[in-house]
Amino acid sequence: MASRELCARVQEKIRLAMRAIHRILLLVLLAGILANAVVAGTISCDSSPGNVIVNCGFESNAGPAPADWVTNAAFDAHLGVYNSVENQIFNSGTNALMFGNFDSDPLGPAGISQALSGDVIGATYTVTFYLFYNTTSSNLDPNAFVKATINGVTQLTIPGDDAAPIHGFVQYQFNFTGTGADTLGFLAQTNPSEWFLDDVVATDAPPVPEPAPWVLTSGGLLLAGLSRIRRK
Repeated sequence: MASRELCARVQEKIRLAMRAIHRILLLVLLAGILANAVVAGTISCDSSPGNVIVNCGFESNAGPAPADWVTNAAFDAHLGVYNSVENQIFNSGTNALMFGNFDSDPLGPAGISQALSGDVIGATYTVTFYLFYNTTSSNLDPNAFVKATINGVTQLTIPGDDAAPIHGFVQYQFNFTGTGADTLGFLAQTNPSEWFLDDVVATDAPPVPEPAPWVLTSGGLLLAGLSRIRRK
């Protein structure tokens, strides 16, 4: 009889401990979700440590031209038509840059550029940006592209073929070594759809690991395990 009572007390303590652990894990999961959630209206590139891009998410705008960026003649020729800051499609915040001249435009691709402020000689910079190609798989243009450049030299090309980001914004990345006077640029052409650019980051800060996948995966597995234990 005494052993049964002891066993019952031990089982009750185990149940209480498991319930407390369960609650703690739920709080950890909730904190991870809240900390990593992308809330509409936030400007994600502005929160990137050491970002040297000004108006990185095209939020500082009162007109169709992107403030703090230099546009080329091909961009200006179709300003407000094919090329403009728009607030209908964006990765974060409320704006993104829509751009891209027709493949056959005699002026060539639409382009924007920005001299990097505080560029350090010899530093390794990581450039990231989000891109969306507003078309469908049946309207892909193999001659379309977006090119990311440093000092006029192409660093990365995203073609308008089967690999184009047509299902939503996709992040792209490349690295370069600073010269102390570097300019980041983007060129785009397309037919007939538009490219959308958002959240441009250039930083020499080391990348910050994102805890969300680990928290969610590990926490989910632990919760699943605890649920199995409680059901037994």
